[in-house]
Amino acid sequence: MLLPLLALLFNCAVVRCRCDAELDSAARYEARYGTQLAPSPPDEEYAEPLGRLAFGSCQQFDLGDNRIFPAISRARPDLFLYTGDIVYPDNHCGTPECLRGYYTAARNHPVYSEFRRQLRRIDGIYDDHDFGMNDGHDSFQHREASQQILLDFLEKPAGHYRRRRAGAYFSAEYRNPHCPVHRVKVIVLDMRYHRNSFYYCACHNCHWYKPCMHHYIVRRLWNYLSGFGCNHGGDTLGQEQWRWLEGQLHQSQAETHVIVSSTQVFTKFPVAESWGLLPDAKERLTQLLLATKPKNPIFISGDVHWGGILEADGIVEVTSSSLTHSMYVEFAKIQPVVSFVLQWLNLPIYGYNNFGIIDFEHDDRCERLSRHIKLMDDEGKVVMDTFHDGYEDPMEPYRGVDQKATTFLRNTRIVHCTSLLWKVALISTIAATVYCAFVVAISILRRLFKRRHAKKDN
Repeated sequence: MLLPLLALLFNCAVVRCRCDAELDSAARYEARYGTQLAPSPPDEEYAEPLGRLAFGSCQQFDLGDNRIFPAISRARPDLFLYTGDIVYPDNHCGTPECLRGYYTAARNHPVYSEFRRQLRRIDGIYDDHDFGMNDGHDSFQHREASQQILLDFLEKPAGHYRRRRAGAYFSAEYRNPHCPVHRVKVIVLDMRYHRNSFYYCACHNCHWYKPCMHHYIVRRLWNYLSGFGCNHGGDTLGQEQWRWLEGQLHQSQAETHVIVSSTQVFTKFPVAESWGLLPDAKERLTQLLLATKPKNPIFISGDVHWGGILEADGIVEVTSSSLTHSMYVEFAKIQPVVSFVLQWLNLPIYGYNNFGIIDFEHDDRCERLSRHIKLMDDEGKVVMDTFHDGYEDPMEPYRGVDQKATTFLRNTRIVHCTSLLWKVALISTIAATVYCAFVVAISILRRLFKRRHAKKDN
């Protein structure tokens, strides 16, 4: 009699501790960010199941290889989401009229016209190129016009709610009226309208420094190695969008949450655009996930011109990019070198044209919802996938985060702070390397010069 009673008391204590921990994470988030968590209804509601979601990014119809679009159409998705870079204006296209011209050309292109005719529903968000500014952010002077041009392309009516927002973000919830567990919420973030600039300069007033750091790869690698910008306080979403996201996640009844970010979220790769280059914003996102604990989060991203699936402790991020000009297509001649570097960096990717699919399916008793996340090639064949049968505990990713070896919810930084001694040593090493290379080059040139003169004398 005593043992069952002790077991019952122990279970009650465990449950109470878990509840206290959940309350603490929400209270800590509210105190830290000066907000009050409160649920908000989805922007759009559909009384129908979302059986298949397809998505992709980065398209240029005029490149000629458009076989991927019939493959997407054959998959017959209930919804197709563009996750950015619908068009690619040239570098001199700095006006809304020019940007609109590119969107109009894409909409009228025969490939897109047939694609649009075949698909039931198309929606999405811009990234940087179709926003109108490479690596674009909140300083872009035409961001309001860019938002309206995107919504024109997506055929949103004049009075649509997304036209009245500062940003093109939105949410949609799909509910199967015959199966209550089949409730999927799609949350699409605007990663450009309010995003601050990445940390690019160690010395903003040093004009000699900026030309040397002009290329983004050099800048980001330098910051990664040196630790500059490790505490950069830049934001991604802006306060209004953060409040909206909090409402979409807090006490959400959805069984699965699909969160779309045009740039990667959980990657540790320092060169590509990602949340990790804005460490305060990424920390807020992970704290929001811990505070609200949305069930079965799946993150979708694009931008990088390769595809891949990252997974840790029940949280998945699938990247699909590009639809028409992925990395191995653009840089076919150096593909073996790129492959070697990516393998050395332990980045499992698919470097050819691709799109993504998520299949949602409930069991016969409507007690669970499975998720099959797939990366597809341009012929519609699976190249990467991960399957979740719906039996997992949806709260497991949020428990004991500090004790877990693999989780996306801690150690979120890409750029780590370094000491002054490390910075001096790094600069000295680079300077010594450059000096040695200069000396060797001069030595080689002198020998060549002497040989040439010796031949003339003979």
